[in-house]
Amino acid sequence: MVIGAGYAGLTAALRLDRKQRITLISAESHFTQRIRLHELAAGRPEVTVPLGELTKGTGITTVRARVGGIDLDAKQVRTEDERVFPYDTLVYALGSRTDTTAPGVAEHAYTAETAGDLRARLDAGGGDLVVVGGGLTGVEMAAELAESYPAWRVALATGGAVGEGLSDKGRRHLARTFDRLGVRTHEWTRVTGVGPDGVRTDQGVITADVVVWAGSFTVSPLAAESGLAVDERGRIVVDETLTSVSHPGVYAVGDAAAVQVQGSTNRMSCAAGMPIAAHAADVINARAAGRTPSRSGSATCCSASAWGGATVSSSSSTATTRRRTGS
Repeated sequence: MVIGAGYAGLTAALRLDRKQRITLISAESHFTQRIRLHELAAGRPEVTVPLGELTKGTGITTVRARVGGIDLDAKQVRTEDERVFPYDTLVYALGSRTDTTAPGVAEHAYTAETAGDLRARLDAGGGDLVVVGGGLTGVEMAAELAESYPAWRVALATGGAVGEGLSDKGRRHLARTFDRLGVRTHEWTRVTGVGPDGVRTDQGVITADVVVWAGSFTVSPLAAESGLAVDERGRIVVDETLTSVSHPGVYAVGDAAAVQVQGSTNRMSCAAGMPIAAHAADVINARAAGRTPSRSGSATCCSASAWGGATVSSSSSTATTRRRTGS
């Protein structure tokens, strides 16, 4: 049983040995290319792929439902529509979402997950727009929107430096790109909340007609509520084989897993989630075949091999985005 059909969940499901009976539970009937949501906001027609296209011919049973609970003792997954699915092995891949708990964010800001609504709002007219968050999501969002909506004056606010994870050369290129696109930056500005008139910060209010929140991610509380051992962020604690340290029949992958990689916990991203999920599938396959699994993954990030030959990204927009942002 695989719960969650994002990058990690699909990677695990497609990589599992077809000798096993594989059920994939997803809240949606399609896979969303999450790293393309800023492009959807900027006018790209579609960033989803039907799950049926990705699982066709694999023998995977796909169930559309939202997971409501897990009975770890009975080894059952319960969905919100009150269906119950038994499992022998569970792969927990429910991922993450943008954290909107800061004051006023849920009421007054858009996120990558609401990219469709954001596009409709931007199409309706111009004004001042502020993107909150200086990581790659915020940087790409600001660049895409500034180029696609010249009627909007775009600014970016972040508690640190813009593009902190980039090289010095990358940051210089990003600064030149933002200057060309007219994106104003508010670095080292701690954002405390969002109101109807703009963004609240420790430097005062940044006035805005539209606010896009591109802050940190948070995970579902379901793992903790079910009794799985989790870390301080609610991510499932696993060993080197991606097995839950509290429940050996459960594997956690992607953003929902707290995986130690070279002395630090993996960041929430498809770049980390996909190879983690591929390793978990390899471990499950090995154990099902009576072999001792490897304790270190060797899957290539975001490769077709991790998807069993399936692919979802064939647009030239990837190169365009990288040129715009320097990422």
